[in-house]
Amino acid sequence: GNKKYMTEIVANTMQMLGKPEDASALGGGQTVIGESAASPEPSPVDEDVPF
Repeated sequence: GNKKYMTEIVANTMQMLGKPEDASALGGGQTVIGESAASPEPSPVDEDVPF
């Protein structure tokens, strides 16, 4: 039969990325673990999640 695999991802934060308009303005898109944002965004409501 077919072999099936499952990958479990455990994370504290997730950032959805879109198409970069200017890569130099985005700072490379790298984030240091443990570094907090100046003004964190509120968690999305369940109805706002697209899946």
